Amino acid sequence: MRFGITPHPSWYSFPTVTGSRATVSAALVVLALFGGGIWGYLAWDDHRQAEAAEQRRVEREAATRVRQERAIAWVAAVQEESKEKMPPMLAGLGLGMTLDEVRHLRPSVQPRPGPPEPGKILLEERLANGAQVVYGFEAQSRRLLQIQIMSRMPVAGIAPHLAAMSEQYGRPTGIWDCPQTGGVPTRRFTWRGSEVALADIFLVLPGGVSVTLYIAAADTIGESLRISACHPVEGDAIASFPVASPEQVQAVQAGATTAP
Repeated sequence: MRFGITPHPSWYSFPTVTGSRATVSAALVVLALFGGGIWGYLAWDDHRQAEAAEQRRVEREAATRVRQERAIAWVAAVQEESKEKMPPMLAGLGLGMTLDEVRHLRPSVQPRPGPPEPGKILLEERLANGAQVVYGFEAQSRRLLQIQIMSRMPVAGIAPHLAAMSEQYGRPTGIWDCPQTGGVPTRRFTWRGSEVALADIFLVLPGGVSVTLYIAAADTIGESLRISACHPVEGDAIASFPVASPEQVQAVQAGATTAP
């Protein structure tokens, strides 16, 4: 007997997965869209950051140009004003000049002996009248920041000297007693301009008077007054100059410096 097996139609077909395929296809589409969105966002964010960085660079360069232009304008203003205030023996010099320019105008200048001051280059010159000039330059820019002209005179020479200064520069804008000038007391007469100031500094010693004419930016002179604990002098006190005691003079001679 032969047994016949009639195949069931289901044996020749596979289960339909139409719903699963649709789900997978949708997931792939979402993934593609989502992934593309991430890359698009990242690309946009990189572009935005690059634009921001470029904007910061442009702003920094603009700020640098503004500072440079202001510095150039300040140097020009300081040079012009300081040339007007320069004493006749130093005619032609001006603050803000370069070291090479000063050497050209004053060929007799020499490096100042002694230990260097941080951030400064110091040159000195001896004038025909015996006065000593010290030129202070900023080390980095090599531009002239200050001038000190040091001389000596008898006590009787104070009044004629101040009369000559007032004739040249006008009435002093300030009169000061400064008890902390390198360990000795000094009297200062100042003439302040818009950018430049002068200070005539008197150190009265038992045997005479040491005078330093200090020319610098107005802010520098103001800071010097503050450091030396200066206070204004008025009325009858103007005629009485402070006098350094022998002990104070000995301390200075032993190594202290009289810095403006």
